[in-house]
Amino acid sequence: MIKKIVFDLDGTLWQTRSSYIYAYKALCKKYNKLPTKDFDEVLKYMGVKVDILLQELFPEVVDQIYLIREALNYSIEYILNNPDGTCFDHVYDVLKELNKEYEIYIISNCLKEYVETFLKISNTGSFIKAFYTIELGEKSFHLANITNNFTDKAIFVGDDIEDYNQIDNHHRVYFVHAKYGYKDCNTHDYSINELSELCNVLNLIQKKERILLGFEYEIVSRNDTNVTLIKKSEKLYYFGFLNLKNNDDLQVVIDKLLIKTKGARLVGPIDGNTFYSYRFAASNFDLKLYPDCNNTQEQYDIFIKNGFKDKDHYSSTIGFINKRIYDKAKKIKLSDEFKIMTVEGMDCYNYISELYEVAIDAFKSADYYEEISKADFIDLYLENIKLCNPYLCLIYHKNELIAFNFFYEDLEKRFFVSKTIGIKKAYQYRNILLKLISYSYDVVIEKGYDKVLYHFMKDNTGTLRAIYKGYEIDKKRYVLVEYNNEK
Repeated sequence: MIKKIVFDLDGTLWQTRSSYIYAYKALCKKYNKLPTKDFDEVLKYMGVKVDILLQELFPEVVDQIYLIREALNYSIEYILNNPDGTCFDHVYDVLKELNKEYEIYIISNCLKEYVETFLKISNTGSFIKAFYTIELGEKSFHLANITNNFTDKAIFVGDDIEDYNQIDNHHRVYFVHAKYGYKDCNTHDYSINELSELCNVLNLIQKKERILLGFEYEIVSRNDTNVTLIKKSEKLYYFGFLNLKNNDDLQVVIDKLLIKTKGARLVGPIDGNTFYSYRFAASNFDLKLYPDCNNTQEQYDIFIKNGFKDKDHYSSTIGFINKRIYDKAKKIKLSDEFKIMTVEGMDCYNYISELYEVAIDAFKSADYYEEISKADFIDLYLENIKLCNPYLCLIYHKNELIAFNFFYEDLEKRFFVSKTIGIKKAYQYRNILLKLISYSYDVVIEKGYDKVLYHFMKDNTGTLRAIYKGYEIDKKRYVLVEYNNEK
């Protein structure tokens, strides 16, 4: 897991524009020089190494080393006299929180005293493991040392394409672009609009890291459109973890994917296992379901226009309750060794560990499935449905949970959603399934509904299809796509 976070300073943790202006005016006054740059021109140098900046602004000064020291002193003088608003919002709170789990580093093109000033006015010195400045080398050198020449994984937060370019091995370091900073950067893994968003981004990265453990992968991105490319073998790649913001950028990302997977097949979207969001929505885009794939018709069409073909089909089908099967299921009797119960709301969370064991057993042979950690199961399978009021129908054999139906009321109150039915392999026979259905229908009918959505079912499996056959109302289709790039 990732344990190191590296921050750029200017434009990432604080903004010192006013100190630049102050130092420039003070140096001009000292050297009897009329300002030749307006303030906007001076600000364009934010983040540039100080020797290059001063050589550009004061080429006539012979002793550039002394000039650097003067500029630094003027800048620090201003910051110490005007500390309010220099640090970006939430800097102290975010660094304090990150320090609980991560080693925090700062690397900067500035001089040592400049970083020390930041630590002083932000009161964050106790949270920083180490900082590295230009006196000891370039950012890329420091970043490589922090990550043991990129054998360790890390997260680098910066505001500039030059920060991104410091990463020599983009398989080992995630770059998070601080969009609130000074510069644009159209290539990054993630972006944040303010520093407080970083903790959520880190959670996403850590979840991705857990599931992709053992796979070779990289992020293929342009601006805020990015895709994770997962290498399964020399002849097979998956893509997944989609963040599709802009269709023009998506075309660039697809071009990159096809270059990188030359000689292999590319299949996706797949995110490692069936608990994560995967597939593309491929029809009936106006039918808004929860959860759902967030791609648009245009984005799906872009893949098709680039030569991707539909590989596997899935459907979410809305149907009336099949009263014939319901009545039949209610008559089925299980032996006294079995116990059936239904729980609702927050009580569902008391059964997370048992649900995990059933799910792992039930789905281990499913297509594309990779075993999920319990932490991810909790984070992504149950935590993400807090918007709804969940229900669980549970079947125990003696003291062992052997089957469950996870279902909930549609957010728009149109129907009930049967999200997941899991039955351990040793108990996958008809009567167990029908008892799950009948007890779940009891809740649906009690709540005043006569329709159920059976969510994300693969079309070539008919186990549940018989339950709503002849009772269908509407359907939304999903697909995995494939590109044969072996030629």
